[in-house]
Amino acid sequence: IVAVDIQPMAPLDGVHCIQGDITSLDTAQSIIQHFQGNRAEIVVCDGAPDVTGLHDMDEFIQGQLLLSAVNITTHVLCKHGTFVAKIFRGRDVGL
Repeated sequence: IVAVDIQPMAPLDGVHCIQGDITSLDTAQSIIQHFQGNRAEIVVCDGAPDVTGLHDMDEFIQGQLLLSAVNITTHVLCKHGTFVAKIFRGRDVGL
């Protein structure tokens, strides 16, 4: 298990914690390198920005986090693996 957050995390047994911003290349490379060519069966992204109250800005930033997570996932998820993420549902999202 690999956990990534921009904020410090308390250590957990069996979890490799990486403190970093997933939109940064250095953090993305750290995540990918940790797998050493192995693949994950599931990737869960519950990332959310610090909410500003400016809905358009919050949606945009959350979209950037999600895009970064998808990009990283293409490097670590096995074939037929599962990717789960939350999104901010804005007025223009037709779900």
